[in-house]
Amino acid sequence: MLNKVKQVAIAMFAVAALAAPASAATVIDFATGFGTGSGGSVYMIGEDYIGENIPIGRLLVEGATNSGEYLVRGTATGTSATFGTRAIFGDLDFDTRTGDISISGCVPMLGVGADPGDATCDTVELLLSGTMTGFTDPFGENRFVALAAVDFKNAELLAALGIDPNTPFSLQGSVLTGDPFGQGLQNAQASVSSDVANTAVPEPATMILLGTGLLAAFRARRQHA
Repeated sequence: MLNKVKQVAIAMFAVAALAAPASAATVIDFATGFGTGSGGSVYMIGEDYIGENIPIGRLLVEGATNSGEYLVRGTATGTSATFGTRAIFGDLDFDTRTGDISISGCVPMLGVGADPGDATCDTVELLLSGTMTGFTDPFGENRFVALAAVDFKNAELLAALGIDPNTPFSLQGSVLTGDPFGQGLQNAQASVSSDVANTAVPEPATMILLGTGLLAAFRARRQHA
């Protein structure tokens, strides 16, 4: 009886130990950020959606060696009551005609595209580049769009964050406009909130070990019963 109890305890401990790193996945999140304000253009051409010069002012990183919140600078213009109009933010672009999505800019605090502490970019870097695998206007109101993509991230950025450049990520994003956008650039609306989150995908070996631990726990519980 005691031996079976030990088996269950050991199996459940193994599952918990394996599940912990899987649940604490690294997240690289590009978003509007405080003070960025509205900006850019979101519009349609036929059934396709285009987003251009959408301001990205914040990078939030969790689960990495150098986790933290960083400012993103660049060439996109964001307008806010607090800061007025400033062309200093990162630039999010997407186009369902080609399936492309990208974020360009620099991250001064990490020394990516700028000297640490600088307020502007020395060079505008391609921070993220990918191909969309899904895109939807879930409410059909031409105000909120959501997307998924596979992407490559700037190697210098990953190195600065202490992340293995070979780490696989999955990308999910959303863009919200203040008013409904329409056909053509003349009926475009500015983004008021945007978010593009990259979440690290557990390695296949980790998932196999996790599955093995779950199976061991299940068998131990059956034997105990």
